[in-house]
Amino acid sequence: MPIINVDNKLILKSMKKVFVEELEEMENELRKLYEKYNINSSKDLAFNISEGFITGEEARNDLERMKYLEENIERIRGYLRDINLLSI
Repeated sequence: MPIINVDNKLILKSMKKVFVEELEEMENELRKLYEKYNINSSKDLAFNISEGFITGEEARNDLERMKYLEENIERIRGYLRDINLLSI
């Protein structure tokens, strides 16, 4: 017997809220990084670094952060799709 009886829809709604908030934060951070280098993706920055158009440790660190954010944004979007399907 569960200690707390909670409606699954309430749990899904709470999970969705957390994921949406996290997604917004990550998208904002990623947008700022894109604007910093006037690019549209981490691939653009990787190209600029590899061609020597952009140099420095900060750019390499930003590239790693962009890759991390892009990957996790896609993961969270997947979770949100799953939650939306379960909510139907």
